[in-house]
Amino acid sequence: MLSCTYEDFASFDAYARAMAGLGARFVVVRQRRIVAAIDPATSRFEETEVAALGGSFSPRARDYTGEPALAPLTRAARERFGAGAVVMMLVPREVDAALFGGIARALASRGDHHEAYREIRGRYQRAPAGGLQLRVDRATRTDGGEVAMDLLFDLAEVAGA
Repeated sequence: MLSCTYEDFASFDAYARAMAGLGARFVVVRQRRIVAAIDPATSRFEETEVAALGGSFSPRARDYTGEPALAPLTRAARERFGAGAVVMMLVPREVDAALFGGIARALASRGDHHEAYREIRGRYQRAPAGGLQLRVDRATRTDGGEVAMDLLFDLAEVAGA
């Protein structure tokens, strides 16, 4: 599991805009089906299906239902689409593939295998040129041991943005 924070950003909105700049999309999912796209900046819903979103997205959607900054949107989504509606972020497939592949290669170069770990932790940061980067700081092994990591991914470069 890759667990990342956006605490280095001034706000969730700034982080969401940076991710949208890479091609990420916020959506409402109900019963494992995308029912709407959301623009967090304007709080507008657009009923749609995944095919209409454009782009190729990772199957690992991020659940942001509990994000305090999105609480009004989550409430509105549940009022409109039912109590089971959740707010998720879809990330471009190439971004996720580069992250997971890069982490697996880094672990392999240390003589480790990704299956020996239960969690990889990092934080999103603003890149020096204004883009977005992910710094991977720590990993937790399946035996509970902590391992320091020092990986940096330029997400704009990975996404081809």
